[in-house]
Amino acid sequence: DFWSPDATFASKSRAAAEHGAVAMLVVNPPGYEEHESAQRKQHAGDVSRGSLWTKSQVDAVVSGGLWPKVAIFITWDDWGGWWDHVTPPEVEKWTDGTQFRYGGRVGCLVLSPYARPAHVSHALHSHVSLLRFCEDNFGLPHLNARTESADPMVDCFDMTQSPLPPP
Repeated sequence: DFWSPDATFASKSRAAAEHGAVAMLVVNPPGYEEHESAQRKQHAGDVSRGSLWTKSQVDAVVSGGLWPKVAIFITWDDWGGWWDHVTPPEVEKWTDGTQFRYGGRVGCLVLSPYARPAHVSHALHSHVSLLRFCEDNFGLPHLNARTESADPMVDCFDMTQSPLPPP
């Protein structure tokens, strides 16, 4: 079970990467995030397990020889409660006319031999942009109008630059 709290999924994905194979999508399993749970109340808010898990996944990709052909996106599921001076944009309306807008900004690290070094994107990205990136790069049809209109994050890459070394 990939979603079991014993990190079976983490072990399988790391082992596969170390042998030169990698899943298209790897998700941080439950128990490796900062959100409080009944089992981890004494460690609530501790992000170190998730950070170490993420680092082990990246290290496995590199040691497995996959660095030359990957794009790794490391993002978070929420904005962390910090104040943001940028008002979230209003992007669309629900079917009843109620305005829908994004929440606070969320960081996204892009690791790739072709990621623009020290790049700070000023494009409007969302978690849906990650789906759009996959649709475009793997020749998949758009899931819906939202993925079709999402920015595909191409501003984060420069395919003409000399490949960057692994992190």
